[in-house]
Amino acid sequence: MNESAQDSFPATLGSFRVRRRTRAPARFLGPATAGWHASPSRQHSAVVVGAAAAMAGSAVVTGRQLAWPPEAHMLPSKERPSSCPDSPLAPAPRPSRARGLLERRGSSASLTIDLHPAQSSAPPPQSALLASASCRLTRARLRGCLSDVRALHAQFWEIPSNIPERPGLAGSGPKNRYRCVLPNEHSRVRLLHEPDPLAAYINANYVRGNAGEARAFVATQGPLPHTLHDFWTMVLQETASALVMITKLREKGRTKCEKYLPDHQQPRMEVADIQVRWLGSEQHRGFLVTQLEVRRGSQRLRLPHFWFTDWPDHKAPEDAAPLVAMAELAEESRMRGRGPAVVHCSAGIGRTGCFIAVALGMQQLRVEHAVDVLAIVCAMRQDRGGMVQTGEQYEFIHRALALFERSLPPEDA
Repeated sequence: MNESAQDSFPATLGSFRVRRRTRAPARFLGPATAGWHASPSRQHSAVVVGAAAAMAGSAVVTGRQLAWPPEAHMLPSKERPSSCPDSPLAPAPRPSRARGLLERRGSSASLTIDLHPAQSSAPPPQSALLASASCRLTRARLRGCLSDVRALHAQFWEIPSNIPERPGLAGSGPKNRYRCVLPNEHSRVRLLHEPDPLAAYINANYVRGNAGEARAFVATQGPLPHTLHDFWTMVLQETASALVMITKLREKGRTKCEKYLPDHQQPRMEVADIQVRWLGSEQHRGFLVTQLEVRRGSQRLRLPHFWFTDWPDHKAPEDAAPLVAMAELAEESRMRGRGPAVVHCSAGIGRTGCFIAVALGMQQLRVEHAVDVLAIVCAMRQDRGGMVQTGEQYEFIHRALALFERSLPPEDA
């Protein structure tokens, strides 16, 4: 076989075929096949043997023996960086031409993407449950329910959390103390004098009261260092009737809330264009009441600040009496004022939810001589997801209301 005949035995991808272009006598195929003629009936076997030699440590290509290693495209598939599972050998890559947009996309369909979520005519199942759940307790049933706290805990864990899965406003992450505690969009407080949506953002929600009161409370997180101005701006905007704080500044070595109010050691505090002045404090059992004056330009607001310090995080106090006493004083201030009471803990859902539920339940007991704690918590979670975090806190709400109920006049009176 002449030199041109040697090129008639290429190893092709996925098979070992012999393409004979001349009838010249076949030559030996190297050391692996010495003494063996590639007659037409044996051509296929010759190439198979040659390929086996390539696998064993040398590459046999069209009758020649190449020094190891051969070119990358002639390596066995398991040796090549980008292997093809269908064949042991691969041909050299061919230069590719630039493809047009339609070829790359494979379709001429419109590139327009609809960013609006699909609208549904029916409310989500959890929303329907939050709107309809009820367990009205008479005063006698309220006292009796504490004998079966397991049933209370089971009832609590059936309540949908209604916590948003993702932020409603892109870029608002740095203004949230916790990534998993987000405000529900429909009731979110917006800082009205800020034209930019991100500047107008604060992690806070309006919470409804009894008898259809739309904005009885504002539930919010403990201020961060860079949201102090947002916090005081909201207090002035809403003409807050009271501030309620149910957290320490630090708990278990972790910062829970930035210091945002003055005290007797530092009676004045300035946050950008807002001035906050300490007017005096009064210590009660389990909580501190401070009178504050907030000013910005010609705007001035006086309000009390209630600070409950004896509440463990994610738990409930052993004694409900201090919280009941503080809730009564805060409710008196709320009824006298023009705006909502602003309530916060660290995340603005656990202890905050407990306090608001106790305040609303106390009001129900006064007026209706009955209370529906389940409906109260469900309504709060419609406004701000996750309100009241644990079964222990849910049980504490019932204990606090049962304690308050004993202070009311007898039902027959």
